[in-house]
Amino acid sequence: MLSPDSAESPPAYVRTIRRPQLDAAMSRKPEDTTIARLEDASKWLITEVVAELYQEPRRGDQIQSALLDRFKLRSYNKPGLDSETSWPHFIPFSRGIYYDISVVASETIGHGYFEYWFIAVTQQAWVATAKTQCRFIVTQAESKTSYRAILKNEGRFFDQYDVDGRAVFKLFPEADLRLRSRLTPWLLPSCFENRPDLLEEEVSVLQDGSYVLRPISAATSG
Repeated sequence: MLSPDSAESPPAYVRTIRRPQLDAAMSRKPEDTTIARLEDASKWLITEVVAELYQEPRRGDQIQSALLDRFKLRSYNKPGLDSETSWPHFIPFSRGIYYDISVVASETIGHGYFEYWFIAVTQQAWVATAKTQCRFIVTQAESKTSYRAILKNEGRFFDQYDVDGRAVFKLFPEADLRLRSRLTPWLLPSCFENRPDLLEEEVSVLQDGSYVLRPISAATSG
């Protein structure tokens, strides 16, 4: 397993750091090229790699090697299926910029397998000027082990996606605290500007594994 070096490894992985803006100027900054590689890798992981991961869940080491060889990226976690949800989870990173890529919902309708992906883009404090960024993506495949097509890719949270007039996803983060804890809207407010009701409280996980809502702490809001 690849391990981040001390210059890039955060003391604890949190979604409180932010993503650099893409510079529209002709001269590209180092973080711009890093983001381009992370964007390409994210698409590759979501549309292609996940199909192979479901066929062979123990491919984490191979995926790490491919990220390094193809995109010059390291992986903060060992790519694989989440032990709690059995959904894919990837965290490629480089130069202090991290893409936390995970599935937060899935549904099988007819002959289609749909996934709702969430990407939180964060950065180390020493990376240049930044802003918070997220991606909310819906994919479709014939099955878990098939390649995905991206149907929707937005920078703001949406709670419903329809196909032929039928809701594939109808998410209720206001009531589903487990989902809300995975989205962490109180840490990424610009990604949830259309849902201010999700920004007023944070979710805490108790020792017994249950979830509770708490007022936003001064440290978090500050």
